[in-house]
Amino acid sequence: KRPIPPHVEKLRRQIAQRLAKARKYYQTAQQEIEAEQWVKAASSLYLACQYAPKNQEYKKLHAEIAAKASESRVTQFMSEAANAMTYNNVKQATYNYEKAIEYDPPNGAPWFHLADLLVRFEDDDRGALAHYRKAVDKEPGNIKYRLALANQYVKLDMKKNAKREYQAILEKDP
Repeated sequence: KRPIPPHVEKLRRQIAQRLAKARKYYQTAQQEIEAEQWVKAASSLYLACQYAPKNQEYKKLHAEIAAKASESRVTQFMSEAANAMTYNNVKQATYNYEKAIEYDPPNGAPWFHLADLLVRFEDDDRGALAHYRKAVDKEPGNIKYRLALANQYVKLDMKKNAKREYQAILEKDP
């Protein structure tokens, strides 16, 4: 039997160390998942995937937990924004709604609330229009969002668009 060359042995050790680190991060993630610490678990799983990029189990679990982590962050930012508004801290509320939007949540609430702030406090009608549109895109059945969008169209003298939105509202709720 031929002896293993030193460079091959070194490479084997490096691979074994990487896989051991990946396994350690995976086990840490399992504990964080049990504690429902989604953001930490997503971070640990990300590192596990970096050390073992071919491990499909790590990748699959990372995708699943990363979605939960995003949802958790959106909820946190929305809560902080609402809390800031109880103290009339518009700047902080705006910041938190913008942070929530970065996670592209499935519902339109952060866009709607940010648009409202832009209309009420920033005099940014165009910016508000873009956010109202996004809120309606996310939740086309939400009459409150559609009504705000229609009113914004009226404010910007976009009559055809306003009419289209009012008609859509009437179709959903005569």
